[in-house]
This record gives sequence, structure tokens and C-alpha cells, in this order.
Amino acid sequence: MIKHMMLIVVCLLLMVTLGCSHDRLDLENTTLSLTYAYDVDDDDKLTVYQASTIFNKDVKKKYEVLAAKVNTPRQAREVFNSTSNGLIVVGKLQVLLIGERLLKKEGIMSQLDVVYRDPKNTGNIRMVAVKGPVSSIMESNFVDKPALPLYLTQLLDVEKRYNGTISTTIQKLHTYMFDKGITPAISEMKKDKKGLVVTGS
Repeated sequence: MIKHMMLIVVCLLLMVTLGCSHDRLDLENTTLSLTYAYDVDDDDKLTVYQASTIFNKDVKKKYEVLAAKVNTPRQAREVFNSTSNGLIVVGKLQVLLIGERLLKKEGIMSQLDVVYRDPKNTGNIRMVAVKGPVSSIMESNFVDKPALPLYLTQLLDVEKRYNGTISTTIQKLHTYMFDKGITPAISEMKKDKKGLVVTGS
């Protein structure tokens, strides 16, 4: 009787262990998106950028930036999946940059709808307005700075700590946009000759 119980317990443990093995996702086979950026070009076509970390010792540049000119942000994900070297994971998104030209247009919430509806995204993605085109930041090659996603996060953390800017997450922005008693505010940054500068809110 005890042998049968032990055999059943061992079989159950093996089934549980084997059930998890096919759902495994190796870090080397993923593209971990940490930064997204939205902007519009001269023809009012949406341009979406994605900055993701590369986990490979042999690669000199530790992040890659992908860009897509699309009609909706959901189409951008399809373009990124077709050009990326791994399965795109957006659940760790930290910063969402929005270009000045796109912010001046009405209806930014319709562009952010995809981010809100994706259950894998967290509500603490930081929202940042970019003074000028987003491409000035996303296509930059900072030699003496850390990888772009890490650089953006560290810069925002330091400025928030010293009250240089507000820290607005995507969840807070949703509340600010629909509450008539609150004026929406997000961080603002630009690129200058030395690097990135947080210019306020």
C-alpha cells in the first residue's frame, strides 16, 4: 500500500515537472523590450520604436533599437516580431517615450489603448514626453553611457529623487486624463550635445 502511494506521488511530481518544461523561455531566445517610443512623421504616419536589451557576450552593443512606420501600435508589434532575433516580451516595459508632435495632436489615449489592454503590461510604465523628435533619442549612440533603456531609467530616477520632474506612470496618466480636477503632467526630456537632459514636467 505504501509503495503504491509513493509511486503515485512520484508520478504526480514527474507530471508537474514535465508539464513546465515546454513552457520554458530561455533569456537568450527572447527580446526583452524595456523602452517603447511613439512619434509621428511629417506625413502624420505613426512611428513606433522599441529598445531591447541583448543578452549575448559576443555582441559589442548591448541593446538594439527597432523602428516601424505603421497605422497602429499593434501593427508595430507584428513588424518587430518579424525582424527581431527572439520572441518579443513586453511585460517588462519600463519607459514609454512620446514625441512632442504626437502629444500636440488630439487623442493620445487611442494610441495608448493597446498598452492598456495588454494584460502582460504593468501599470508602472513611466511616461515621458520628448522635446523634439523621438528619433533623436532612440537612434542615438551614446558611447560613454549605459545601454539606452537603463540610461533612461536611471536618469528619471535621479531627477525624481531631487524633485526635478514628476514620475507619472501609465496608470496615473489614465486617471489624470479622465479626472476633470487634475491637469495631466508627465516628465519631459530632450537630447543635447552631452546626452539626455530631463527638462521638467
